[in-house]
Formats: sequence, structure tokens, C-alpha cells
Amino acid sequence: MVRHRRDERTKTRKHYRETNDGNQAGDPDKAVAVILQAVDADDAPLHLPLGRAAHAIAERKLAAFRGDIDAWCDITIATDFD
Repeated sequence: MVRHRRDERTKTRKHYRETNDGNQAGDPDKAVAVILQAVDADDAPLHLPLGRAAHAIAERKLAAFRGDIDAWCDITIATDFD
């Protein structure tokens, strides 16, 4: 049974590679150009989400982070010494 599941996973990964190769959303040449630009920048970013999907994920994480900070603001800043 374990071997069967492993074979199925292998088959699924192989199918994914075969059907998606060359059809990925990101353009590696454009990504390299942006990375090099960021590395050479005086204000190089610590985080650099590349592509529409990565940008959307980063925006969602930032919104969640902002929500937590706002919701707990009064409680967390009250931990300072008086």
C-alpha cells in the first residue's frame, strides 16, 4: 500500500513537470533583471516578492500582520515600563 501511494505521488509530480514546463507564470530573465537591479540599489529591499502571485501573497500577509498589530495595540504597548 505504501509503495502504491509513492508511485501515485511520483506519477503526479511527473505529470505536473511535463505539463507545466515552460508554462510557469514567471519569466526567469525578467526575474534576474529585477534581482540585479535590487542588489545594485542603494535602498536594496530585504524582501522582494517576484511576480503577481508572490505580490498578492505578500499583500495578504501584510494585511493580516496589520490587523494583528491594530487589534492588540493597546495591550502590547502597555507592556512598557511606566
